[in-house]
Amino acid sequence: MISVQPGREPATFHAKVRQPGLAWLKAKGWDELPALPPRAKTKHYWSKCLPELLAAYDSICAYASLRIHPVTGAHSVENFAPKSRAPALTYEWSNYRLA
Repeated sequence: MISVQPGREPATFHAKVRQPGLAWLKAKGWDELPALPPRAKTKHYWSKCLPELLAAYDSICAYASLRIHPVTGAHSVENFAPKSRAPALTYEWSNYRLA
């Protein structure tokens, strides 16, 4: 099995993902909720960090420990702590996993 270590937060993450994400949560009034309302949808600001996530995890899926090949594999961001139960972590690098 391939060991998958958490990747370092990119220098641009705060400006590209965290700031707009937290501002959006605050505008919705969801920034201090312990859980999101049922069927709530969040903005996909994390997609702006997919290239950095691929690099940080060396293109290895955090769950399957398999390499995600650019031609054959699709990659996405998974929130380790679910967005519905931990809205404050929705836009936190430490909560993201490459899947």
